Amino acid sequence: MENIFVADIQFFRDNEKKIVLKSFAVSKLFDDDFIQYFVFKPPYNFEELNYLKRNEANHVTKYYHQMTWEEGYVNYDEIENIIRSTLKNASEVLVKGDEKIKYLNKIMEKNICYNAENLSCPNLKTLKTFQTVFTLSPVGFRNVYALKVWFRNFFQTSMENIENSIRKFNDQRELISLNSQEIYFLPVNYIIEKFHPNELCSLLYKLPPHSMFNNAIQKYIDSSNEYDKW
Repeated sequence: MENIFVADIQFFRDNEKKIVLKSFAVSKLFDDDFIQYFVFKPPYNFEELNYLKRNEANHVTKYYHQMTWEEGYVNYDEIENIIRSTLKNASEVLVKGDEKIKYLNKIMEKNICYNAENLSCPNLKTLKTFQTVFTLSPVGFRNVYALKVWFRNFFQTSMENIENSIRKFNDQRELISLNSQEIYFLPVNYIIEKFHPNELCSLLYKLPPHSMFNNAIQKYIDSSNEYDKW
């Protein structure tokens, strides 16, 4: 499970209810406590929001991420370049929440993000309750730090989870019988051993990104496609 990252975004919404990104925090899961954090300038003036959205933005500032619409130090048109360059080598990005995942996946142009909730990760408020450092840091920064701490502890039981996943699949013989966490921990070599390439191709969408985009799995599927041409 190399090159797994943890990420978080904080945002406002425009008049069409689309995300207006305010901050992006990201860190490689097993790289000490180094966290990259970006705050983006607004794409246009606050006054261009309608009355309801201005009220909503003020509410979000006060009760959620404490960032104003006007603040920021990175140009808004740099968002895609920063996110793509930061995550270009990621085998998987652990994120809390479907909407954040959809936003990042759209920019990355592939489903590289995985919902932490599928691995029984507690909500962020609960995680940060036990946080003893960075308590005065920005919300996105603290979210990533809290997720890093939780997942590092969680992955300490990886071997137990792997054994449980293999045992469950050997009993059931169907991927659909496994829950998201059990599928997550199926080893790549085991997946290749148990599935025909064509079958595996049809099941890719069920696999987590670190398996879905794994080079060995991609080569295994491609080798079958080359054989079929003959």
